[in-house]
Amino acid sequence: MSHSRTPRSRTLNAVNGVDLGILYTTISAGMMLVRRYLTGRGVDQAFADRYGSAFGRTAAKLYRAGHGVEPRKAWSNVSGKWRRVNGHLPADLDVLDEAFTTYPRTAAYAA
Repeated sequence: MSHSRTPRSRTLNAVNGVDLGILYTTISAGMMLVRRYLTGRGVDQAFADRYGSAFGRTAAKLYRAGHGVEPRKAWSNVSGKWRRVNGHLPADLDVLDEAFTTYPRTAAYAA
């Protein structure tokens, strides 16, 4: 049985046709991402882009301390590149709220 294309080349061709934006958005559906959380709390997008990573590390530290495990991972388009970031479920909103009051740059917004 001879085929012009091998199964490997068909798989690679199929993978090349996948839209990463749709794939990553689907994988991360239902997750609360830090930058989206910050803008939802009234912080402007420039602030969220600049300090979102540090805020996310604070939230991850609080999550680890409270749950004893690593936070879930999600995909986010950061500055034009898809990156793996920590994702939180809506049930973990208390961790993000605590990080919002704990992180020094956002503590002023909490008041």
